[in-house]
Amino acid sequence: MSDALGEIINGAAGSAQGKEGTTVQTLALSCAAGFVLFGVQFGAFLIVRNYLWAKRIYQPRSFLIPLKDRVKPPPNNPFKWITTLLQIPPETVRCKAGMDAYFFLRYLAMCLKIFGPAAVLILPILIPLNYVDGKGTKTVGDTHYNVTGLDTLAWSNVALNQTDRYWAHLVLAILLIAWVCFLFYHELYHYVVKRQEYLSSPSHRLKASSTTVLITSIPKKLCTTAALMDLYDDFPGGVRRIWLNRDYEPLKTSTSGSSIQIACEEDLQHDLATGALWTEYLLPKQREHMWIPQRKYAIASRIPLVGRFFSLRVDTIYYCRRELARLNRELEAAIEDPDSYPRNGSAFIQFNTQKGAHIACQAVAETSPGRMTHRMVELSPADINWSALNYSRENRAVRFCIFLVLFVVLVFVYGLISFFTGILSKLSTLSDSTSWLRWISSLPSWLLSFIQGALPPVILVLILSGPTPIVLRAMTNGTRGATTGSQGERSLQLWYFILLLFELFIVPTISSGLTSIVEELLHNVVSVPEILATNLPTAANYYFSFLVLQALSISSSSILQTIRLLNYYVFGSVNTPDGVFHKLSFTWRTRIGSNIPWYTTFTVIGLVYAVIAPLMLVFMLLTFSLFYIVIKNNVLYVVRTGDVDSGGIWFPSAINQTFTGLYFMEFCMIGLFFLVRDTDGEVACEAQGIIMSVVVIATILYQIWLAVNFNGLYKYAPLRLEGEAQLRDREYEATRLAANLAQDRPESKETVESSEKTVDVAGKSNAATHQTKDLAPASFQTLRQRHAAYARSLSTAGLAPLSEDVEAQREHDHKEAKQILARLNRPLDESRLAELESHLAQVEARVGNTLIPRQRDVERQMFNDPISKIIMQHNDELEDISREERDMLLSVAFTHPVLRQARPAVWIPKDELGVSDDEVKRTRELSGDLTIDNRGAFFDRRLKVRVDRQPPDMSEFTWVMAEL
Repeated sequence: MSDALGEIINGAAGSAQGKEGTTVQTLALSCAAGFVLFGVQFGAFLIVRNYLWAKRIYQPRSFLIPLKDRVKPPPNNPFKWITTLLQIPPETVRCKAGMDAYFFLRYLAMCLKIFGPAAVLILPILIPLNYVDGKGTKTVGDTHYNVTGLDTLAWSNVALNQTDRYWAHLVLAILLIAWVCFLFYHELYHYVVKRQEYLSSPSHRLKASSTTVLITSIPKKLCTTAALMDLYDDFPGGVRRIWLNRDYEPLKTSTSGSSIQIACEEDLQHDLATGALWTEYLLPKQREHMWIPQRKYAIASRIPLVGRFFSLRVDTIYYCRRELARLNRELEAAIEDPDSYPRNGSAFIQFNTQKGAHIACQAVAETSPGRMTHRMVELSPADINWSALNYSRENRAVRFCIFLVLFVVLVFVYGLISFFTGILSKLSTLSDSTSWLRWISSLPSWLLSFIQGALPPVILVLILSGPTPIVLRAMTNGTRGATTGSQGERSLQLWYFILLLFELFIVPTISSGLTSIVEELLHNVVSVPEILATNLPTAANYYFSFLVLQALSISSSSILQTIRLLNYYVFGSVNTPDGVFHKLSFTWRTRIGSNIPWYTTFTVIGLVYAVIAPLMLVFMLLTFSLFYIVIKNNVLYVVRTGDVDSGGIWFPSAINQTFTGLYFMEFCMIGLFFLVRDTDGEVACEAQGIIMSVVVIATILYQIWLAVNFNGLYKYAPLRLEGEAQLRDREYEATRLAANLAQDRPESKETVESSEKTVDVAGKSNAATHQTKDLAPASFQTLRQRHAAYARSLSTAGLAPLSEDVEAQREHDHKEAKQILARLNRPLDESRLAELESHLAQVEARVGNTLIPRQRDVERQMFNDPISKIIMQHNDELEDISREERDMLLSVAFTHPVLRQARPAVWIPKDELGVSDDEVKRTRELSGDLTIDNRGAFFDRRLKVRVDRQPPDMSEFTWVMAEL
């Protein structure tokens, strides 16, 4: 067995290179397979995307998201679709899809800027230099060369008597490095500008994330409201509110149990209603039942096969009702005394100003090592991983060690998979060198080319893109314990990139590739430099077919939304109102942490082989052009980039990871330069190697310079922008309130003059620039009160101090927040619909061709779709409420979700026979601790569940949480 394995290893050429260059036939078959797959999926997309049933898959951002983020549906004509898509400016993407989507496209555009000019400059120069009078299959002296296929266009084909041509490779490599470094600086500078605009924008400064700091590992003596107040109240603006976090994991366990019981109850109620005509003939003992362990035989009841003899047979519906009532009682009793749960050593501290929050986040707070060193600002309440706040500093250290061990194991396992796909990619070589595999040579040439060219990349990518990001995300969020979802995505971005770099580049190019020349190295030690110089550049051959397949398959499956189509119409069958509502209202999310590493790795591969194998540039242009079109279509019309917009904080990390491509290219070229020999066997490119070594040092110094000058600007808002932003906030608020007053009934002369004076105090501004977004203005008296309150806030810098009675203050805040949310989430009646339609028509007429839904799409999709109506009735724009009301919502936002969630409710569909009405009545009579409802859900003619309202237990914060 060991001898057979040795024959395979020694005979394998590896996935990235072999003794013979990749033939045009192998590449053509790989391209043909990719183009066929692309044509089928892209053609299916063009056909089905215009059907009404498919718009929930291909255009959900036109009618299934809040009104302010909706986009105009694309034209039905495929040519107009592509032209319209390419003409949409990047700023529109930023406004409609967010900063993450904007910089996602910006990174892909940067890659096109890298490889486009490089292809124009490098291809006309290096391909003739590499091909003309090259080694080919010539015999020079006692040496016979065998450079064939696509290798004749690469570095290794330059003849020994033409080594002066390598000066062109050096010059072009330096120019490419300089161009890439310039683009990196330009993109990072642009990122800093946009990031600071984002942090200082009025809409962002209204959010709690801009003024709230999370601090962990707080010592017990400081983990009190008074101690933290004394420590941080001296920062600019002072402290507005402090939340001391506690370990509510037992409450989460009860909540999970309630969810399980509710799901079971709803499924059974659905079956009961749909089978009502024949279930009336069933006896009570024939109803759905289940077995539960008897208390005195709890251990014996868990024994397989015999455990049922120690269990009780109960009616499933009645049991679920009793269990749900019990869990609700326990949960509500526990919530009555939340302070009885232990503190976990972390706290949210909200400041009155953004300046105070950002300064506090950077300030050293504790003298003990490791205490209060983990501080975070710009975090949204909807993005917090509450379980991770319970981890101590020591616990996190242990978890990180476990994470590293698991990651190393994962790299090793995938390394084996990559190695064996490399063996599969060179079956023809194996058949010549391995006796028991000679039968492979009898296969048809087209089949062998398909197996070697198309199959290995497909297998590898299916494994790396399928379960791998799911496993890594679970490791970063669960095992390592990321504090927020954004932090988990950035951690995933780093470790996933490292894994892909190993499995897609290092292992195929170096480790597996070297097995193809082991035999030659052992038999001809003297010619080691020549063998390495000839074989290493041929590693690019594998990536030609690899990139073509990935560009065509990934782009076509992404635009067709293959997985979502299967989940929605094949595997995603649901039969409860809750399931139907979430299925119809769900907007697909694309995770930055599992997407960007792929494009970063492709960029690294392209940079490494841009000069060594110039043909790579053609495939890089094809790859990133397709990706750019598909990703732009998806972020505008189909997906969201996560639950919360992180502000593009991952973008600098992607740039720094792309530097890896420059370093690999430089080190590879240094080695290749020193390995080049002339006809006399002497080193022919020593000068080029020395120059490239200097370039490596310059690149390292340049990256350090970028880090020193830019790192401080990625995360925090500069003080100068804080002052300017405060002035803009006052101008914006005063102008907005004055505009609201002008829209209501006429005022007395004294009131108008008073309003004008208040506006003058804040500073003059163009009112047309800041037109109000309120579609239904509040009453005149409310506006007067809001205007007077804000006028007072201009003269008095502080807000109301913290209440001494924390519990009373919390109850008061929660009650006030629910009243505000009830006003924001008002029912969507016909007058409200007419008002929204009129507003959209006015904006369309005033602005013109903007990304606001067309009238016919508004009538057909927005106003006729029940889920769209539900989403439209919720106002998630914090600019439309007063500062006091907004502050009241924020006071509840950073409390633990189990303390502010509604009581879990059973939601069943209404039926014509009255079965669900009877079940609702019986359940309510059973216990007052149960909530059940059948309004807003019903059966259609085919007994399919339909909904026209949101679930009765949906939290009031669901629609505004991401905006807080």
